[in-house]
Amino acid sequence: MRFVTPSVDKDTAFKNLTRKRKRLFAAASKQAPLKIELINFPHYIFTLTISVESGNKEIDVAADGIVGLFSFLKIEELSLDDKSDFPTFAWKLSTEQAKEKVVAEYRWILIKHGIHNRELPKIIDIRDSKLFYPFWVGYYPRGDGLDFNAIDAISAAPIGIKMRRSFLVAFAQKKTFA
Repeated sequence: MRFVTPSVDKDTAFKNLTRKRKRLFAAASKQAPLKIELINFPHYIFTLTISVESGNKEIDVAADGIVGLFSFLKIEELSLDDKSDFPTFAWKLSTEQAKEKVVAEYRWILIKHGIHNRELPKIIDIRDSKLFYPFWVGYYPRGDGLDFNAIDAISAAPIGIKMRRSFLVAFAQKKTFA
């Protein structure tokens, strides 16, 4: 199995995961996470060969292995390793389920491109592989339970609302960690 090597260290992640709390009648304060950890999130990588008027073009896209969230990925810019000492979420989707989600999402992109450029590109080949992508996760007290925030361990960018859903589904699994 391939693992993406994180480029954001724990100290930088801690700083980025410290929340700024806004209060109505008091000065803003910061809330540090109770705990942070690096978690490897399962992703399917699909290399799509697209037929366009000027020839064939290859593009790498990804789908997370939990709910199949679509994203673009430049695999050549990532540093890969064969092992990781950090916990990993278990795979929930099969390769075929993830492929269906990616193809459906990418077809809309091709249709939009075709309408704009007056040609309709076609997917002529799909190759798949698996990898684990790292995220730093911070846990915070909230009422009687916990809340979390996560950032990308490559760019330090916070995850969006769609990726948060993937994390919630993964956390809800009984056998979350592989």
